[in-house]
Amino acid sequence: MLSQLRIENIAVIRSAEIEFGSGLNILTGETGAGKSILIDAIAVVLGGRISKELVRTGSEKAFVSALFTDLPANAAVLFEEYGLSVEDEILLSREFTSDGKSSARINGRPATAQMLREIGSMLLNIHGQHDNQALLSEERHIHYLDRLGDYDALLAQYRAEYANLKKLTSKLESLQMDDRTKSARIDLLTYQINELESAELSPGESELLETERETLRNVERIAESLEEVHGYLNGDSGGEGVTTALKQSAKLLGGLEKYLPDLHEMAEKIHDYAYELEEMD
Repeated sequence: MLSQLRIENIAVIRSAEIEFGSGLNILTGETGAGKSILIDAIAVVLGGRISKELVRTGSEKAFVSALFTDLPANAAVLFEEYGLSVEDEILLSREFTSDGKSSARINGRPATAQMLREIGSMLLNIHGQHDNQALLSEERHIHYLDRLGDYDALLAQYRAEYANLKKLTSKLESLQMDDRTKSARIDLLTYQINELESAELSPGESELLETERETLRNVERIAESLEEVHGYLNGDSGGEGVTTALKQSAKLLGGLEKYLPDLHEMAEKIHDYAYELEEMD
């Protein structure tokens, strides 16, 4: 049963909240009072098509919600199929803008217009002067036959079994997908392992390659420093003393150790020679 209807910014109505009681409820008023607007609002919250003219002039968006109580027993299966936890009441709501964008919720959870239509069709019927034309809709014939044959209990059982079948089918598909994913993962890891093994890598090779790269980046500096050392040791540095030449050479070689580690020992020896010459003075 529709217990409460709330609308905001729909057509000429800024805000309205209507409570419906059990039994017969009648809305009366002269032409233009807004009776048809209420029907349009109900149709929207039940998943109907939205017209941009429904949004009140000067407003950016409109809202409508409908609270239903005393829910029909055969609706429980559909609620469960959608993963809805419903007990004594259900709240349908829909918000939309003048450019046609909309969002729907069922008990506060995001939903689609299709979900509103399916659930709404079990909660409320809207009858109009052209209702007899609905008899021509082939998709509704099965519903008429089910109601005529009093098959509600059998239909509820069928829907429960069908919902369970869908769950099992989904679970089976997820397991099969997992197997395919595992197989693809195994193939990728096997390929990567083969690539690593064929590369014949050794411990510390990464550091060695990094050192070689730094050496190549500084090859010009290394060549200039070695040439200068050679000049000092051969007396081509402007007539400086041997001690000064050795110290300068050791300093230059020490600056190259991070590129050519083998020069460390040579730099230390040259440095020691320089101090020994100083002690001889």
